[in-house]
Amino acid sequence: MPPAASEELTKQRESIIVGLDAAAKGATGTLQQVLRKMSELLVNTKDGAQMNMQLYQDVKDAFNRHLGEAGKNPQLASMPPVLIESVEWMQTYLTERGVAPKAAAAPAAAATPPAAAKPASSTGPKDAFESSSAAKKRAMVTGDV
Repeated sequence: MPPAASEELTKQRESIIVGLDAAAKGATGTLQQVLRKMSELLVNTKDGAQMNMQLYQDVKDAFNRHLGEAGKNPQLASMPPVLIESVEWMQTYLTERGVAPKAAAAPAAAATPPAAAKPASSTGPKDAFESSSAAKKRAMVTGDV
């Protein structure tokens, strides 16, 4: 069994869940789905909760649907700060418990020759994840590298 999460991390989780739930109430469409699924995933990390691997896939699918919509409508690209915070929390949680996220292979992907890498969009960033370091966060959530 992996080591328990720190008390500080556990306390932080509670405030993030409250923030995700509040943001979901004010959101609509695919963003609301992402917020609700991420909240569900964080609740699933509480001590005694049965690990539900399907939730990880549900969060990834919700993010991908939202990013697809955001590609069509740039107004949807803005992500609430609590959502980014939840992604960072999940990364810390998994690392602290000794679980290596799939996207930990990202440094290896960075060493991939440019011809093998996905072509970059010539129009520039399309959403909040594809600009700055947030693209790395998206890769961690969705498992895309």
